[in-house]
Amino acid sequence: MKRNDEPNNSHLSQTSVLIKRIKMKLENAGFDPEMLQTIWGSGYRLSKGVFEKDFLVKV
Repeated sequence: MKRNDEPNNSHLSQTSVLIKRIKMKLENAGFDPEMLQTIWGSGYRLSKGVFEKDFLVKV
């Protein structure tokens, strides 16, 4: 996707599927899938507690 292009339904759908797969992998690895948070209009982020809790122990 070019930088000047507006997101279309195809790109939004692809992103949604990718995030769903990432969350499933996190859950299968024993993490809370909700640690990957959606920031509408901006993107995604890891929750604040990720690096303070389980993440550092499990990696």
